[in-house]
Amino acid sequence: MKTPKISVQSFLSVPPDHVEMRKEPDQLKPGQTATLTCESSSSHPPARMSWWKDGHPVELATTTNTSKPGLHGGVVTSIQMKVNVTTDIGGTKFTCQATNEALQRSVNDVFTLDVLCKSLRRYSPFTLRN
Repeated sequence: MKTPKISVQSFLSVPPDHVEMRKEPDQLKPGQTATLTCESSSSHPPARMSWWKDGHPVELATTTNTSKPGLHGGVVTSIQMKVNVTTDIGGTKFTCQATNEALQRSVNDVFTLDVLCKSLRRYSPFTLRN
């Protein structure tokens, strides 16, 4: 009679160490669509990623999550979001958060969107003289 083989795998829970954020294009102008991407460092289990806009959670319908193998059996998770660039969005703070729910630990990073706008100066045809 054959002895059954039993294999056991164990994984350590490892929280993400940091997140990296980037935007495309680098210089934003009104009328463009910007792509905001955030990637977590390797974690196990995979990090739950989320976007926040000025302190409020962004609806999941506007984001895309992906993952790939990371260091030490962990997973690198990323989240991407498309943003319509307007002059009103300039100065908006976007936060990316990566959470390891097993350890109840998270890391985040914040950046502020800068939007390039043409100056709307008006010049008077009159010159003031003292």
